[in-house]
Amino acid sequence: MPVTTDRHLDERAGRPTDDRPRIKHVRARGEWAGSYTTRLSVRGFDFVAAEPRSFGGDDSGPTPMEYVAAALASCLTVVVEAVARERGHTVHALHVEADATQDVRGFAGTADVPPYFSHVALAVALRTDATASEAEVLRQEVLRRCPAYGLVAAAGVPVDDKWDVTTEAAR
Repeated sequence: MPVTTDRHLDERAGRPTDDRPRIKHVRARGEWAGSYTTRLSVRGFDFVAAEPRSFGGDDSGPTPMEYVAAALASCLTVVVEAVARERGHTVHALHVEADATQDVRGFAGTADVPPYFSHVALAVALRTDATASEAEVLRQEVLRRCPAYGLVAAAGVPVDDKWDVTTEAAR
């Protein structure tokens, strides 16, 4: 009698996949602190999001949208490391920059434009032992699997990604 399983082989990566949902809850708490400032807590980490003084804030931390750009950069970094490791590549150095533009008239309600980013430019500098063709496969897999990238792309935000990959032989 055949054995039934929820696991299948992922043709792209050559590893098993799991069809059963594995749900992760991501929670954050925010408390208004006045002057366009929010005290935030995530898993015991406390920080603030604040608007600059020019907007009436106290400039005590990054703005919420700066956190979104930082989340994108850090999420890409994590996914590059994970995918590289899965594929047997070593990451020797990795630097990611996210440069996003936003038309603040959307937030202000003074124009019929989206309040979120209108464009994102990603610059990824990666030093690895992967070959150029392996690095391109890595890039495609990272963009496919990065949750933050997926959120931005699903919002219809144009994202330009430029990868500067330096390959070096395994030591």
